[in-house]
Amino acid sequence: MTSQSPGSDPEKRRSDLAATFAAIARSLYSAHTVEETLRRIVAFSVDTIDGCSGAGISFVRGDQVVTPVWTEPLVLEVDEMQYTTGEGPCLDAIAHGASVYADDLLTDSRWPTFGPMAAERGMRSLLSFCLHGESTIGALNLYAGLPRAFGVTDRATGLIFATHAGVALAAATIVVLRVAPQTTPLGPGGPWMDGAGARNRLPRRGRAV
Repeated sequence: MTSQSPGSDPEKRRSDLAATFAAIARSLYSAHTVEETLRRIVAFSVDTIDGCSGAGISFVRGDQVVTPVWTEPLVLEVDEMQYTTGEGPCLDAIAHGASVYADDLLTDSRWPTFGPMAAERGMRSLLSFCLHGESTIGALNLYAGLPRAFGVTDRATGLIFATHAGVALAAATIVVLRVAPQTTPLGPGGPWMDGAGARNRLPRRGRAV
């Protein structure tokens, strides 16, 4: 019987993770439409990030922030709470061009209005990654029903994934995508604002992960 080397399990996990990201990158770049790219991103997020129970993508359009895709209706509902209150991790991620993590929305003092509202609806953790192409093009929002759901490894994995997603979206010309208001997944509507315009209109608070 051959003994297993102490480092084999971590090495296998690293190898599996690298293979997963390679497959994700190929899948994103092989999408035929922007809509398909967006839907793959949120689906892969839930499948890839441990503890993630729902995901959505936020973009700025004119003076509004909209959610063109989401994995479940509760994600859209909580995203809209951020837009209505004018505060939340996804708005800060876009404004600062960074990643923002709320390990417990119920007690996080950075978002005194939005946080308790989201927690009341069953969302306690929220991890938002700014999506970058040639400029800031939006945010990937990962939700969890439990507090402190995303550890250091999850956040690092999410950042790598968001980088792939941002490049894929930029390649799919997402900046000029037209979408409907938040009540429908995708449809006709106004043009996207570029990243500089988004940062000029969004709140200037929050801290990076």
